[in-house]
Amino acid sequence: MIVAVEGPSAAGKSTWCRATSEQFVAEYTPTGEEPDGSDPAEQATHWAQVNAQRWTQALTLQAATGVAV
Repeated sequence: MIVAVEGPSAAGKSTWCRATSEQFVAEYTPTGEEPDGSDPAEQATHWAQVNAQRWTQALTLQAATGVAV
């Protein structure tokens, strides 16, 4: 099972994930390499790739433990 936690900024999502489960995909940490938004296609491609990597992490965690948050 994969549990997706959504909500507004600073609502406690990360805190809840850490308190609820050791099997969670960490939130995205900015790298300084993110697109500046001047090229919408580049920005869309970047964030699609970032989120595809996070989804892959969730699938791997789920396969190993049965649950990913």
